[in-house]
Amino acid sequence: MPPTRALAPTRCATLLVLLAALPFPAFAADPPAGTLERVEGFSGMVKTGKGQYLVVHDIKSNKNSPRLGRLVVVKDGTYYQPLTVKDWKGEKSNDLEGICRLPTGEFLAAESGVREEKGEGDAPPSARFGRIFRFAVGGDSVEILKIYQGAKLLISTKAGKGDDYEGLLCVPSGDKILIVQGERGGSKPYPHGVLRWGWLDLQKDELTFPTDGLAGLEVKTPTKDLPGTERRDIADLHADKDGTIWAAGATDGGDSGPFRSYIYKLGKLQPEQNPPIALEVNLAPVWTIDGFKTEALAEAWTDNGALAFGTEDEDIGGVVRELLKQP
Repeated sequence: MPPTRALAPTRCATLLVLLAALPFPAFAADPPAGTLERVEGFSGMVKTGKGQYLVVHDIKSNKNSPRLGRLVVVKDGTYYQPLTVKDWKGEKSNDLEGICRLPTGEFLAAESGVREEKGEGDAPPSARFGRIFRFAVGGDSVEILKIYQGAKLLISTKAGKGDDYEGLLCVPSGDKILIVQGERGGSKPYPHGVLRWGWLDLQKDELTFPTDGLAGLEVKTPTKDLPGTERRDIADLHADKDGTIWAAGATDGGDSGPFRSYIYKLGKLQPEQNPPIALEVNLAPVWTIDGFKTEALAEAWTDNGALAFGTEDEDIGGVVRELLKQP
């Protein structure tokens, strides 16, 4: 065996000082041609079959990027197919943040909230968005069937943030569907997360939010305030087959990160009672995920998986992974 050569400590220390002083940019100016492909982040996902998911993206209304897509997980990788919406029946979606499956085989996808938009010329500002889209998927296209108004309490304006929903649940209960929207929290009007609920009557094709449903349940989660970060208590919601509600919370240090996520057991569904959700007494994180901002939760694709999660890591895209079951 050849003798081991030791590095000169003085030279090593000098080199480290020089490297630390170099003004490295955060990102390369241009990616090498043909070697990189950006993976769009995921702001919501729902399982539709073996290793198959529908996903939504938080694309703003003035962008032409895909809002919905199909994700397939197989042994040699993850494949994504954007879906085309034939007719939005009005304005394109703005910031889709939640998706869930109806017992009819159709789906709901929800925007984050209502926004005040500046009118053209002398026209007054108008309140837009905050919609929930009911749609069907066929092949590589989506058909919008109905548009409902989501839970609305406070409109976001330039002066301040209003409602900001990042979780959506569809729960059959008798001849109606319990609809739960998760306010993310971390803002001045809503320092903590809030669960708000309404009822979708499929026969009448109406979605209504009762007074107590709009008041909702405040959720003080284990998501921690870290210096220089933005915190959200509810970044997505997922309900197990046994009615257990899981939630993702996250903190981020900006659109380029760093990120940290917390997955925790939020409560239990009790749709025949009021309130229709029983919150956990201790909202301690079950999983902590460093380096990722989880904004999508769904059923796992393997038998050993507890949950599948998708991330919205802003400038650097997103990934889909599974969580191991806890002992």
